[in-house]
Amino acid sequence: MKNREKMNLILGLPKSLYWNIKLFGVKKGGKLPLLFGWKCKVDVSKGTIELPDSVFFGMIKIGINYGPFNKGKGQETLFLIKKDAKVIFKGKCNVNEGGIVNITSGVCKIGNNFAANANFLLSCEKSVIIGDNVLFGWDCTIIDGDGHEIIENVTNKIVNAACAVTIGNHVWGAARVSILKGSVIADDSIIGYGCITSRAYKEKGIVVVGQPSRIVKEGVTWKR
Repeated sequence: MKNREKMNLILGLPKSLYWNIKLFGVKKGGKLPLLFGWKCKVDVSKGTIELPDSVFFGMIKIGINYGPFNKGKGQETLFLIKKDAKVIFKGKCNVNEGGIVNITSGVCKIGNNFAANANFLLSCEKSVIIGDNVLFGWDCTIIDGDGHEIIENVTNKIVNAACAVTIGNHVWGAARVSILKGSVIADDSIIGYGCITSRAYKEKGIVVVGQPSRIVKEGVTWKR
């Protein structure tokens, strides 16, 4: 860990201690499994965070680290869980500085060993499910809704309801990837730089690129 990241962690300890005790109680929260950087704005007062039974110090880091080329360094990070919304962490998670985690409603599940580089945006209105060993580069977005409702004038029917996003195990999203509502990404897949997808890809071990997205390679895997 770089010296600035250590300072970021230390200065954020009072905030981290407050939220850990408030959310998980003294016995579990005292282990400080959830760490926030000092420039991370946090509001989980009406939402819920669920952790595994066994936790350890710094299991989840939000807004502490920064990426290659100083990406995100010194930027504000947001971690917001609104009323009745829930985030379920299955294990280790690291969201770098400049990230936004905004769970307005529904349930978001994040698998073990998740990592996202600077300026990552995760927005959940209904359901976002992320598997284990998932990695995202900088400026990536996962969003299961449109942010605003589109309504038919005659019927008052909402025509753009949120739609679940599902990401499998061992998926790599390169920089500036956007995974939009309705997306399904299967295990061992790679989402190429700048790709925008809202499709369901059920084939494992594929490379998806483009705007709109398309498969350009099958039968592959990747490693960190």
